[in-house]
Amino acid sequence: MRGDDEAERASLLLCLDYYLDPYYGCTLAHESEIFALLQELLLSERSQAIRYDILQLLGDYCGDFSVLRSRICEAPDELLPGIKRLIER
Repeated sequence: MRGDDEAERASLLLCLDYYLDPYYGCTLAHESEIFALLQELLLSERSQAIRYDILQLLGDYCGDFSVLRSRICEAPDELLPGIKRLIER
């Protein structure tokens, strides 16, 4: 997910959306680690579009926002309202 090709990263997130969606019945062995990684990536990603895609995945499927809680001071200003909504749920 750290490559320079934004379209490739967006495509990877779209695939991840399929595997995280309970409707399709997929089971990921390391789901909690994936959510932690997505939270870390959200804080370091340069692309605004990718950040919003990650925020959407976290909002739709994640229940543990401990990484975001502990590192909220690193969040870009434009994402703070969305991150605060996730944490306060």
